[in-house]
Amino acid sequence: MSEKTNRVSIVVMCYKNEDNLLKTIQSILMQTFKDYQIIISDDCSPRFNNAILKQIKNKLDQEQVNYLINKNEHNIGTVKHFNNLIKFSSGEIIVPLSCGDEFYNKDVLKNIVNMFNISNYSVITGRREAMKNGKIKLMPNNNEVDIIKSNNNRIINYICRYFNLISGSCTYYKKIIFEKHGYFDESYTLLEDCPYFLKLLMKDERIGFLDQVCIRYEMSGVSNGLMHPLLKEDFSKLYKNIKADYYPSLSYITKRCINYRINTQDKGFLSKIRYFDVLSMLVYNSIKNK
Repeated sequence: MSEKTNRVSIVVMCYKNEDNLLKTIQSILMQTFKDYQIIISDDCSPRFNNAILKQIKNKLDQEQVNYLINKNEHNIGTVKHFNNLIKFSSGEIIVPLSCGDEFYNKDVLKNIVNMFNISNYSVITGRREAMKNGKIKLMPNNNEVDIIKSNNNRIINYICRYFNLISGSCTYYKKIIFEKHGYFDESYTLLEDCPYFLKLLMKDERIGFLDQVCIRYEMSGVSNGLMHPLLKEDFSKLYKNIKADYYPSLSYITKRCINYRINTQDKGFLSKIRYFDVLSMLVYNSIKNK
């Protein structure tokens, strides 16, 4: 590994999904934009062993790219893990790419860098293609894109209602944003993106939208399917933090949504009846976005 400083640091975080790492690396190596550093880091997976390390190193040495490989001695969770890697990185632009995810085509990295070059954004997000049971879903949909392109107040209210507008899996950062506003909140274990986006939006930072599919991935892992207990705990904390920090600036119906999530979590259906307006809205939004 050289000590060259690169324009972009591509951060690949792994945890118990190392079998998919090579396809992620291959999607990086096919990029037309080449001024990058690859940081691969595993959060103490049992099977991330010397055989896998040797295979990865041989591949990257053949391609003569700048890379860093790390394995944490203890599992520290997504948020702290990502923060540590951002601090280790040498690039001006941070591009996360989860282990198992792939860049959608060979020009994704070039287009990310170009958008940073021609705009004043310090954070940009793009589209993602999710595959589940042979079906493909493109996110965000066009209605959600309209919201991302609107004003910060509208985005904040939408996030606080549905929590699914902007995904950290295809959101990219100028490193300077972390120097300006701090790193991801380590009081959370797995949920790095949503709390940070709300923080930036409340500080009047705009999030740019790159209108192209940036990544493809399969719907599996710690943040997909049935909610991981630690992620559920993170969301419970987030609901309370939103009420403590942002509540006065939210619309009436968004406040109702937050109270619904706080007051009915892990409780029976009867506790939800008095939030019939919220339930109706959530069901309608779910159907509309299928």
